[in-house]
Order: sequence, then C-alpha cells, then structure tokens
Amino acid sequence: MAPPVTYLVGGVQHITVMVGWGGGAGLINPPGMGPTKPGFGRILTFAIGGNAKLEVPPFGHKRPPSPAIRMKASRETVRQGKFLYAAFCFTCHGVDAVAGSGIPDLRYASAEVHQQFEAIVLGGARESRGMPSFKDLLKAEQVRAIQAYVLSRAAASAAPPGSKVAATPSQAAGTPH
Repeated sequence: MAPPVTYLVGGVQHITVMVGWGGGAGLINPPGMGPTKPGFGRILTFAIGGNAKLEVPPFGHKRPPSPAIRMKASRETVRQGKFLYAAFCFTCHGVDAVAGSGIPDLRYASAEVHQQFEAIVLGGARESRGMPSFKDLLKAEQVRAIQAYVLSRAAASAAPPGSKVAATPSQAAGTPH
C-alpha cells in the first residue's frame, strides 16, 4: 500500500509499513475482490529479532454480520434502497454494503445505530465523525429504503454459504423498527 520506512531505535533496526487493501479500490470494495481483506488499514512495525504476533481482527469483527433490528420492508423497498445506496453510500461504505477501509461496515451497525439511522443520514448526527448530512438530497422514506437494503445485506452475509436468503430484512432479529 505504501513504501516501507526503516530506522534504528536503541541500536535495533525497525521497518514500518502500511499494509492491507488500500487506495481507491480498498475504499469501495470492488466486486470480485472478496468480501473483506484481513489486516487492511494497518501500520505495522517489525524489529530485527522481534517475535510479537498480531491477534486483533480488523475492526474487532470476529463473526459474520447479522441484522441488529427487525424492519418490515417489501422487496421493492429493498430494491429501491439498493439503488439509493449505490448512488449515495457506496463510495464510502463499499460496494454491496461491504466496507473496504476504515469507514464503518454498515452490515455490522448496532440496534442503536439503526434507531438513529435517520438522524445520522439526514440530521447530521455524525458530522463531527466525517459522516455528512444528506438532508438536501434524500427524503426520510428513501433513508428507510437504504436502511432496509443494509439490513438485507447483513442478513445475506450472516447466511451460510450457498443458502438463499430473502431480499427483505423482515426476518432480522432484534427490536422492531
């Protein structure tokens, strides 16, 4: 992802590198590149003679995502949400709602985040964290469609490989929305 840097500390040579899946492709998670890239977004330093092991999974996700809330939505609403997500969200949050960099993977969003979804997307509740308000571009029902799509992607990601998961998040566990 970037060139290495080497230096001495206390007479021991170190090398520091940025590793993982970066650049434009890492940000949007293009199709065919896989759903996640372990170790992306890290700066690692190695020392001659060092033997430490990196054991923390990227972003702390130890399990596949699963829907955090239950939301009734038609297939058409989820379909509309998919197109709206592609138009407004994928650039930061990844293709098919699979994040590829340090931006949150929305499939892992908590029930609390889902309860604040409209306040975040329209109200600017996370502008201080870099999430802009889309109040001039989206309406509340469009935000709900995007949320339904994100929940459907979490459900699909939680399903065993090869199984068919409905394109609606209404089967998701958790708090009704």
